[in-house]
Amino acid sequence: MLSLRRSPYSIPFFFVFVLLAGCTMTESTFTKQQLSERVEALLSKQDSVVVEAAKLTDFAFESVCFERDDSLLLKFKKPGSEDVLALPYEEFFVDEGYVAGSLEDTCLSSHDRLLIKRKYPGDAGPIEFQKAPQGG
Repeated sequence: MLSLRRSPYSIPFFFVFVLLAGCTMTESTFTKQQLSERVEALLSKQDSVVVEAAKLTDFAFESVCFERDDSLLLKFKKPGSEDVLALPYEEFFVDEGYVAGSLEDTCLSSHDRLLIKRKYPGDAGPIEFQKAPQGG
């Protein structure tokens, strides 16, 4: 008769394997301050600019996803990992999904273009991320 005795190590080993086999999500080492400085440099005293998503950072990534939660979440996907940057809505936002041009629940490749604009032209107020206009 075959014994189906379970090893006490099988369940913990399974969870370690699953964690290591999948994509790991970590808090980004890229900071809100770095993003703010990058966005200001890209805007260069303009009220809006269309750029490749890759210009948002100084590191390579496959895609960036925009999620609305308690804060705006930018999820930078890299091979085998995902860095998450949480941003306050008072400084950065995307409109709700039903608004034209919204990036809510949208992922862009690093080569896709997006529109970065000041919510209030000429003001240092919040920065909005939108889909780039066609041909933009």
